Amino acid sequence: MKDRGGGLTMPDLQGQYWELNQRFFQGELPLLPVRWSNRMTRSAGIYYGSKGYIALSKPLLEHNLVALRSTLLHEMIHVWCHRVKNAPQEGHGRLFRQRMADINQSQSEIQVTIRHTLDTHSLSKYLALCTSCGRSRLYHRRNSDLACRFCCQAAGVRWSRTYALDWILMESLPTPKPSL
Repeated sequence: MKDRGGGLTMPDLQGQYWELNQRFFQGELPLLPVRWSNRMTRSAGIYYGSKGYIALSKPLLEHNLVALRSTLLHEMIHVWCHRVKNAPQEGHGRLFRQRMADINQSQSEIQVTIRHTLDTHSLSKYLALCTSCGRSRLYHRRNSDLACRFCCQAAGVRWSRTYALDWILMESLPTPKPSL
């Protein structure tokens, strides 16, 4: 089922979870809600063990079924470590990595990784610029209390208003003209 925006809808996320649970965990995992997150723009997914649900990045995954299934399976390994193996603090440790390797070796359709390689820069809205050294970095949200780490370290201070970053809204930057 598709929503008007062309992405997977909530029932599809639950269906994906159920299918992957049957296929890779023999139905061992508890049924958990899987939700879209519009705010997640760097991380592709997260398992909230204390709250009992998985959140997936809508901006990164809604149009990429392969990445969605890989990310969901990654988060389901966290669920398996926490709920089945009773290792809530496992993170990406030995148990997690062994299960990931077993899944990856058993098939080639969905490859699970520790870190995603999805493009997060295109979602950035702001360019933070240090007027002292000229370094810049892309951000999704504006934070008025950031200073240039390199300039602060060089000055031997933890934070200084002297090195506060200038924020530029990406939409206000001129688009480069194609060169011939």
